[in-house]
Amino acid sequence: KHVELTSSGNFRNGKLINTRCFTVDVSDLQRARTELMRHDNTHRQILDSLPVAIYTTDQHGTITYFNRAA
Repeated sequence: KHVELTSSGNFRNGKLINTRCFTVDVSDLQRARTELMRHDNTHRQILDSLPVAIYTTDQHGTITYFNRAA
């Protein structure tokens, strides 16, 4: 299981009165992130193996990705 913890303190006159803590199960989110990274790595391997130059840019024209042939 993967969990995310969030806590905050309640202070009065500079002294800690109590804390609140929330725990959320993020296992599904972590699995999705892992799967997305796996797919991204697969696509990058395919693009890097191509003998032609491939690159992408953002809306400002800045190159955000280029393969080995570029």
